[in-house]
Amino acid sequence: MQLVVREMHNESSGAHFGINKKLSKIRERFYWVRCRQDVESWCKKCRTCAAVKSPKTKARGPMQPQNIGSPFGRTAREVAGPLPVPEERN
Repeated sequence: MQLVVREMHNESSGAHFGINKKLSKIRERFYWVRCRQDVESWCKKCRTCAAVKSPKTKARGPMQPQNIGSPFGRTAREVAGPLPVPEERN
């Protein structure tokens, strides 16, 4: 069973797509009792999968109060330009 999981996981046409996709591919051709647990374990140990997968939660900085003296006392502006002038169509 480890041979099956390794070969299906490392094949060039479907490698490193995640647990559910790999499990469905394996179940098309093979069956054993702890198939899901074996696939999950294999994918969690795979260094390539760990390197490409992004974390489920994004890290955020702590929120802090901002003291502002008056309304619109602190504003932000994006600057872009000069922008091209579109040509007129006839």
